Amino acid sequence: MPKEPVIIEETTDEEVIGDASAVADDAKSIASCPVGKVITRCESSTGKVGAGTDGATVPVTGNDCIAHNGWNSGIAVVAKAVCSENEQISDPCNGAALLKYKHLRAKGANPSLECPAGYEAILCNGHSYWWDLITGKGVNDVGVIPNDQACAIANCQDQKYCDISLVCKLMDDLDAYAASICPDCDGWNCEEGYDCQMVEGVHSCVEKQTGCDINRCGDADCFAVGASDYTCDCQDGFEFDKLAGTCLPVHSHYRTVYGDKAIGDDAHSYASCNAGQKVMRCHTFGAPSAADGVTISEADGVVRCEARASNSRKFPIMAVAYCGDNAVATDPCSQDKLDHIAYRSNTGLSPSVSCPDGFVMESCIFHSPWSQGLSAANKARINSIGAVGINDDGSCAMADCLNSPAGHQWCKLTAVCKKLVGVEYLKAVCPTCDNVRCPEGQECQMVEDLPQCLIRIPGGCEVDKCGEGECVEDGADYKCLCKSGTSLMRLLVRMRTSVLRNRVEWRVY
Repeated sequence: MPKEPVIIEETTDEEVIGDASAVADDAKSIASCPVGKVITRCESSTGKVGAGTDGATVPVTGNDCIAHNGWNSGIAVVAKAVCSENEQISDPCNGAALLKYKHLRAKGANPSLECPAGYEAILCNGHSYWWDLITGKGVNDVGVIPNDQACAIANCQDQKYCDISLVCKLMDDLDAYAASICPDCDGWNCEEGYDCQMVEGVHSCVEKQTGCDINRCGDADCFAVGASDYTCDCQDGFEFDKLAGTCLPVHSHYRTVYGDKAIGDDAHSYASCNAGQKVMRCHTFGAPSAADGVTISEADGVVRCEARASNSRKFPIMAVAYCGDNAVATDPCSQDKLDHIAYRSNTGLSPSVSCPDGFVMESCIFHSPWSQGLSAANKARINSIGAVGINDDGSCAMADCLNSPAGHQWCKLTAVCKKLVGVEYLKAVCPTCDNVRCPEGQECQMVEDLPQCLIRIPGGCEVDKCGEGECVEDGADYKCLCKSGTSLMRLLVRMRTSVLRNRVEWRVY
């Protein structure tokens, strides 16, 4: 039976001695600590470690000191231990309570151990079932590696291994512990859902903000709000739309329509305008990472913005349409009915779109079911809401949009075109009368260098009054070239209508 623990004066430590082992290879003597105490000293007290006995070890539980007998030792081994209370000490770095002692163990061809930061080594034991492998390697005759040496044994073997155990004690100076472990937030502990912040050099745990973990602000800066919300500091011309969750172009006279959220490869979100309205802008967030882009479609007189999700499933997408009334006007050049807003689209590997004459491109948007294969240069041209930059010449284009495309793959660009008004439209479409078609009863005339349709005044020869002669028109007046007999006589006849006398005067020159 193990001997009764011996109380060490002026401490709560106890000395424990195990029963002697059998005089046999690998026989053990174990000294166990009472409940609540752990090993702080362990040795094979009968000696001959590395010269017949195999050494001593402490398991990671820290409860036992084990002395190992060896081959042909000729003696019994006896484990002798000191047990100390393993107090729980408040962590100066705001973590869970710290144990005063920690127990580590390693084995192998070259085992080595060090105490974690904030702890210091107080006991290192060495052992090998092949005692000759620890001979002359710093393990003393009771199985202890002195604290002024590294806790390590070199040049053992993978199959014939050595093992070591290390007892570490928490630093007595807790201020020094804090200075070593948590001088800043890197080592400071906060509870779940909180992050550390340094406020005037003092650690503070604040509620963790996750709103910007996925940045939906595109080119704008994201700012966390509360625990999980966020807002975007949008650039000039854009504003944060909370429902869409991103920066959208500023407007004041359109109606904003939001589609349902959609996620999954090719999932659709639609934002439809009322009948008689046009989609003035069509956007979504997450192009081209979470969204394949946006396009505009029209069916049964209803125009809608359509957003399509990509296969990334990064987060749900939502179509957002700006809807405005479709003003219809008469084209001053052709007299045809003309929509105020027109759409143009082109599909291919190098799509290009331009607006018709008399229109200016307001927006250009992108869509491709194969957006994840976009070339880096083209991906950079698409902003986070699916818009593509308009070129200086007013067109919108992409060259070789996809990397290594298959034959059936494509990209699509859609332009929203807005009609010019007044003289700007005339200058762009019909700067001269050559391209003007006037209504019945009117004719085109240049007025201040611009074509205008004016009431038509009948010409003087529209009713032939010269008989056998030739009528030469002079505006509303006319001249007759008359003939006499078989020879022509040039006569200038001028006809004047007298409103008062209602008669015709002939003058012959």
